[in-house]
Amino acid sequence: MVTVHLRNDIFWSDGVQFTADDVGYTFIDLPVELAAKGAPAMWWEPTVNQMQSYTKIDDFTIEIKMKVLSVFAIGWVLGNIIVPQHALSPFITDPATTVAQITGFWFPTPVGYPDLLTGTGPFMLQSNTAETVTMIRNPTAYNRSHRGDLNYDEIVDIFDIVKVASAFGSVPGDLNWDPKADINRDLIVDIFDITIVAGAFGWPDPVPLNWPS
Repeated sequence: MVTVHLRNDIFWSDGVQFTADDVGYTFIDLPVELAAKGAPAMWWEPTVNQMQSYTKIDDFTIEIKMKVLSVFAIGWVLGNIIVPQHALSPFITDPATTVAQITGFWFPTPVGYPDLLTGTGPFMLQSNTAETVTMIRNPTAYNRSHRGDLNYDEIVDIFDIVKVASAFGSVPGDLNWDPKADINRDLIVDIFDITIVAGAFGWPDPVPLNWPS
């Protein structure tokens, strides 16, 4: 059994709070809604199928039990994207929504569903043409600049360098393995991770709204 604690200060770009309901929807309810609609399964469904059970403890705590006994198995699930229940469920379950609309390109979004492309990341889609895409800053994003603030003290400094250095050369299973230090997620802490922290050195973290882009 793996217990997952979600942050309580994450918001979708439309201002709605990110909670365990979004996780449960993505893993449990969304596949049911898509199947009922006759739409194809999500691309991440094979990994979600490796879950034996999913339990919501509270709005920010969930427990997941995997079918496979492996330290890597939980990553198959937690590495998936999470979608916003409040935006997608009404759209997918709407009797007027077609499979073509569900599987098609969502910009501009269908009439009556302006928030289908909401996310928790640093950017929001503003407009696009056949050749260009324009993104703007998402002011609600919880943004750790360059993923360099490993000790969460809101500045990238020597202490973050030390955390990477302490895990240097490690891989999953090693005594000094620290997944936060594996910034580029290649399952080894090496010079590339140190370079990322060094590149962000001295940055305010998270970046203030008035920080120069």
